[in-house]
Amino acid sequence: MNKNFIKTAISLLALGVANYLIERLTGLNILGDVYTEVSDLIMGGAAAGGSILAMAVPVGIVDVPSADAQGLNMQDVSQEITRMNPDRYPLDTIMRNYAKKVRRVHSQECKYYQQSAKPMTDYLDGNAHGNGGSAASPACNFMAQGDGATSVFVQVKNPKIWRKKDTLLMRNLNINVDNSGRPFIGGDDTIRYDQMFYVADKTGLVLELIPIGGMKGDGANADTYVVPTFRSTTPLFRMGSAMAEKDAKTEPFAMLPASNVNYCQNFMCQIEMSTFEKMTKKEADISFSDQEVDMLYNMRAEIESSFIWGEKHIYDNGGDRTYFTEGITRQIKKMLYYGAGSSDTILTPLQYTAWMKSLFTGNDGSTNRVLLAGADLIASIELLRESQKQLSGNTVQETYLGVKCTSIVSTFGVLHIVHAPLFDEQGWSARGLAFDPEHLYKEVFQPMIARDLDFRSSGEKNADAKMLQEVSCLVLRYPDCHALIMPKE
Repeated sequence: MNKNFIKTAISLLALGVANYLIERLTGLNILGDVYTEVSDLIMGGAAAGGSILAMAVPVGIVDVPSADAQGLNMQDVSQEITRMNPDRYPLDTIMRNYAKKVRRVHSQECKYYQQSAKPMTDYLDGNAHGNGGSAASPACNFMAQGDGATSVFVQVKNPKIWRKKDTLLMRNLNINVDNSGRPFIGGDDTIRYDQMFYVADKTGLVLELIPIGGMKGDGANADTYVVPTFRSTTPLFRMGSAMAEKDAKTEPFAMLPASNVNYCQNFMCQIEMSTFEKMTKKEADISFSDQEVDMLYNMRAEIESSFIWGEKHIYDNGGDRTYFTEGITRQIKKMLYYGAGSSDTILTPLQYTAWMKSLFTGNDGSTNRVLLAGADLIASIELLRESQKQLSGNTVQETYLGVKCTSIVSTFGVLHIVHAPLFDEQGWSARGLAFDPEHLYKEVFQPMIARDLDFRSSGEKNADAKMLQEVSCLVLRYPDCHALIMPKE
């Protein structure tokens, strides 16, 4: 008899014994197909007098799957969840699909830095009531008179965006001109002028501004540019710094990112079915697998709710710490409104345009925003679309980041509107959450896992059980990119 055939037969015998033990212990016939296929090939090869070495499996190398492989392992859990009714839990679906925004962390306390974009516009502080003649007497209003002033001290609302030797612009100021059209403080006519200023000095909240160009003074200031009249409502538009010829350095950028902390919450969910319950005949065919599906739906709802509305906290119960994650709605400070108040929730074209402008301008966000909206808010948007044919023509139905949405294309950017059923169930039917997916991150301390619990071996109970666990949180970067939308009260 062929020696190779004898060796292969011994290997298969060993595999058969291993397969029998696996089947008795786990109920799985893992090697059955391999055993049958190899046996057929061997018997065919032996009958033909051939040598079947390539199909022989070495004795002792048996790939036995873990208990998790019988259900959902670490990677398969998230994949399975995103396939299960993804539009019902859109935020959870987006974060599981958008893999590049998921980051593994090594502590339940996740420290991160966030920073708003450096604003290009500032305003005069109306609390300053000086004459503008010194840093101790800053002005918010100024009247050009006499020979004119060669500089003015003003107090601003956002001093941290300014540096010494910056330049700024005040638009549409009234400056005097003489009969020849020469800007002159004693002229009889006025023209509108965009006046540039140089930040000659900065002391605390106060800037010393020197006019560059514009109107000449009178008397002692006849050959010098002087400060034109301006009011407290005049915006200050920031421009570039202007350094002297011998300057080799400037003040460092003062807007440092602010640190923040969020906590990864330990989300867990468990199902059980006793052995007797499994054996009992039922009117409805409800299996352990059906309960697994229900468990996944329940856990998705719980996680999404905490990610949106959770309150950050640590509860220390005698050294056993419990972390509560902070929902992203508590991290957003920008509020956008619609309707006229008193139960009037009609979204006007002006309000919609203001939304888009606020969401997409004045920040470092992307050209896409996702709006998770309750049913009543969506109804208001749909009424606007019906009345505005041009707006309706700029919409498209599509799947974005794994969820079905209505995308409105505008010059500002694209707004992807998604119905969030959880908003309707938890009192936010008339509200919405608009976020930039490029600046929303999921921090994961423990990726989601499915684990079989062995109650029988421990003698605890005669039941099958499975547990799901994930330890994670969401954090927002660049808070100016996100907003909460709600009706006026």
